[in-house]
Amino acid sequence: MDCALTLVARGRPVKAVCDVLGVARSNVHVRAHRSAGWVDGRRNRRPRDDGALVAEITHEIAALPSYGYRRAYGQPPA
Repeated sequence: MDCALTLVARGRPVKAVCDVLGVARSNVHVRAHRSAGWVDGRRNRRPRDDGALVAEITHEIAALPSYGYRRAYGQPPA
């Protein structure tokens, strides 16, 4: 992303830069037009232990038909 922002700031076309680097133009636009005083307000973000949840979801969808890909959606318990 930093490369894309640098190239765009130097006058390169946004579409060409994003196509070559494989980044979203919308993201480059938002980041390029941030105010100079912008500060990321997120702090102390730590990943949660989702092992139990993943195991539960895996157990629930194991018997569902996949048709080539996993499908899961909210459905009332039987």
